[in-house]
This record gives sequence, C-alpha cells and structure tokens, in this order.
Amino acid sequence: MHVKALSALLSLAMGITAASNPMAVILPRSPTPYQPGSVESYQAELVRRDMSQGPGMIKRCKSQARDASASAPAASPAGATVELKLEDHSPMLPRLMLPMQLGSRDVEVDMYIAGANRDCIVFGGPYDPTQSSSAVSYNTSFLNELGGPRRGQLWSDTVRLSSMTAKNVTVGFVPRGSGGGQCGIAWQAPGASFFGYDDAYSAYLDDLREDGAMSPGRFSIQYQLGGASTMSFGSAVTDPKGSGEWIAADPQAPGFWSVPGALGDSESTFLVVDPSAYSIYGKTGDLMPVIHQLGLANSTFRDEDNLLSATYPCDKAPEVTITVGNVKIPLTKEVMTFGKDAKGDCVLPFKGNDNLQYPSFLGSPFLASIKSIIFDMDTRSLSVVPL
Repeated sequence: MHVKALSALLSLAMGITAASNPMAVILPRSPTPYQPGSVESYQAELVRRDMSQGPGMIKRCKSQARDASASAPAASPAGATVELKLEDHSPMLPRLMLPMQLGSRDVEVDMYIAGANRDCIVFGGPYDPTQSSSAVSYNTSFLNELGGPRRGQLWSDTVRLSSMTAKNVTVGFVPRGSGGGQCGIAWQAPGASFFGYDDAYSAYLDDLREDGAMSPGRFSIQYQLGGASTMSFGSAVTDPKGSGEWIAADPQAPGFWSVPGALGDSESTFLVVDPSAYSIYGKTGDLMPVIHQLGLANSTFRDEDNLLSATYPCDKAPEVTITVGNVKIPLTKEVMTFGKDAKGDCVLPFKGNDNLQYPSFLGSPFLASIKSIIFDMDTRSLSVVPL
C-alpha cells in the first residue's frame, strides 16, 4: 500500500499523519485472522514488521538485565496515579497521552496509550538509550516501513510513572523522529506486538508487574474534558461507587480489550477500547446505520483523509448510546457539542473508513462519557463506571 494511504488510515484511529508526526507506528500485524471482526486486516494494512534476529536473543538479554539489577534497591510502591495530558485534535476530542520518564536521566516522553498492541516505542527526541546508564541493548532490531523504512533497536530501560518505577522494561527505539511514542495496553498474545509473535519478551504492562512496580494487575483510566484526566496502576486503582458488571474480553481477540457491544441501535458487534483514538472509529458500513438512525444521512461529509462523518446544529445534538456488555452509556452533551466546523455546526464524533474490516474502536468520546473504566489483567475483563 502507498505510504500516503497508510498515513491516512492511521490519522483516523491515532490522529497521526506522516507529514505532521514521525511517530507513525501504532498497530502491529496479526499472524492469524481475528474472527469476528477481522482485526487482522486492520493491522495488516497499517504496519509491516520484520525482525533481523531471533527472539532467543531477547530472552537472554532480558535475563541478563534482570540479573544485573538484582542487588538494586526495591522498586517503588505497587501502584501510582498519573495525570494524563490531552492532545488537541479539533474538531475531534482531545486524545489522551501518558507522560513517563525514561532511563537514568529521567527524560520525559509523552506516550499514546495504544489499545491494539502491547509494546512501548519511542521515536527520537531527547530520549536516547545510548545515553542512559540503566539501558541494556538486546542487539535486536525491528523494521517499520510506514512513512519510509526506519529500523529501530530493542532496549531494556527504567520507566517511571509518577511514584512508580519499573526496571528492565522493553523499549523499541527509532533514532529518527522528533520525540514522543506509544505504549500499548494489550496483553501478552500473538499479533499484539511489533517485535515478534511469541513470548520472547513481556508486554509493557507485564513488565511493570514483573518488576513489582504494579500490583495487583489492574489499571484504570479517568477522562475528563473539564478537569484532570488520570490513569491509575496497581494498588492505586479504586472501585468507585457505581462499578458493577465485569465484561470479559473476547478470547479470540489477539490481546485486545475487545468486548461485545453496539453503537446506537445497531446490531451487536465487538468494540475495542482504544484510548489512543480521538473518535469512535469504524468501518463506514458499520457506522452508516447509526448515522441514518440519528437522521444525519443528508449531512455527511468527508474529511481530508476521506473519512466519513456528519454535522448537525449544536442546539439539536442527537442522542447517541454506546452499549458495552449490558451497560448503556449515552454520549454526553459536552461530547456531542465539542467539535465544530467552519460554519459553527457540530461534528459527530464518529469516523468511518470505506475499506477496512474490523470492529469499531471506542476512543475519547466514549471515555469522556463515563466516570472510569477499570481493566483487570488477570481475568482479562473490564468494568465501566457510568457518570
């Protein structure tokens, strides 16, 4: 696929184009089809990945890194809450970013919280693992061809999230770039990684657990448009009043937080929770019934990436409900009237792509319409706390 077409696809789920941001890698390729929903095609069209050396090197280097730090002081407490940043994507809602410190020099890097992979990748900028005394090279590379061939190297380094510190976290580093990166919340499963399809190394969140920095294996996200948005890990996660049903993730999803649900009154499908998406993102054919139900079929438009959305008078914002499991979440008025076009009409916080085949992705509009969402890594289930 042409590079420009690849960039256009990414701009929807991730809000990134090769022209505006070099951090144009988000989704790995799945080795096997994901049924239902065909997430495999979603990933295969976005990223091609290759490894120059076998995964055994990763296992050996990771073991060496852990042995080298065995006598180091104990890790920070088993949990922490981090205040997130909001990245502007007008007229869509802001996207959440996780600030974290990397390496012996505590270089701060803002990371997208990717829902469809398990890796941490940094693209250039002030962080350089060769300048970090806590970094250990795996002597293993990976190849990302989105936006042009760019080979990255795998390292192990120290990560700090507020008061929480984890050593020996696997980080992919691509030297060329202006900074920034992404850390995925998918679990250890084939197809959720850029770096390989087996268990040669742990997922990002598993690295936090293995080092004792995160316990128990839970994390939560609290998105607020008008206040502080936060992400909590381990012991810092609380079950707020109103939490209830635990919804099991689809076991066929390759490590994704994919749960049964529906958009509006449409048929039940699988919805992937992706905090890095600034819209509710899906196939055009899946979103058009919702647009028709809302009476917006005559006010659709295509954006600069040929992605479908719709507009409406802000004083007549439609009511949209997202069902996750058995929980019905109405998108708030603030969400439905947030984005505006040049004429002052409000923009529907949905984006549709004509060509892809995969479940819809729940990003900022959904997260901003709930109080909290809690993820349990042990049971692979999540709980949605309504407003």
